[in-house]
Amino acid sequence: MPVLLLLALSPPLAARSPDHAGNVSTIGAITVTYDAPIWEAALQTDKATYVPGEPVAMKLTLTNRSAFPVTLHFPTNCEAFYRVAAADGSLVYDARSQSTCHAVHTERTWQPNQTVTYHWTWTQVNDAGQQVPVPGDYRMRGFMDSVEEVPEPERSITIEP
Repeated sequence: MPVLLLLALSPPLAARSPDHAGNVSTIGAITVTYDAPIWEAALQTDKATYVPGEPVAMKLTLTNRSAFPVTLHFPTNCEAFYRVAAADGSLVYDARSQSTCHAVHTERTWQPNQTVTYHWTWTQVNDAGQQVPVPGDYRMRGFMDSVEEVPEPERSITIEP
């Protein structure tokens, strides 16, 4: 049986339903409330300036600051990864394409105030395995490979001789 929705710009939502004889029901209303998850995300490196070839240690932390559990769904087996871009914004290194991601099956649930931490080390190479240009400024960004939107924190570093 079809339902006719009478939409308004503000709650509540209202609907009517006709029967087979053409009689229309009274208007039924419902108020819908959506509480968006509140995420706190940070990407840290062990320092801000590196010499060529020195490993760059990174830490991505993701905390659920919501008052309720939040589940993220992953369409691939990659849960978290990072990317490195040059100062001009061009992609230098994509850890996901290098199979350097934290694996998960299909989903993960964060309880209120729960923090999950991911650790990586970038060896200052590009996707072809070559040392990136020096001197240079680089921007790391942490990603969750989830269907849901999650913050993508950034951290900048400098590599100089």
